Amino acid sequence: MIRRLKSGKYRLYVRKKDPKTGKRRNLGTFDSREAAEKHERAVQFFKKKQSPARLAVDPGTEFHFTLLPVSDKGAISYRW
Repeated sequence: MIRRLKSGKYRLYVRKKDPKTGKRRNLGTFDSREAAEKHERAVQFFKKKQSPARLAVDPGTEFHFTLLPVSDKGAISYRW
């Protein structure tokens, strides 16, 4: 949900209200409505995107992934 503020900017809100507070969560403030709509499409894309855990995978399939380091010591690879 996009609303125009008194300042002339546009704010993107979550569509559903929080049952505890009765307010909507702020998803960002933008200078133009087009920028707010672009961000809303990006939010919807990531909301609908399937995570790897939900994908149908045959049992016994081997997974490889790499954890990127926070420090400069290098990446750590794991086999699953």
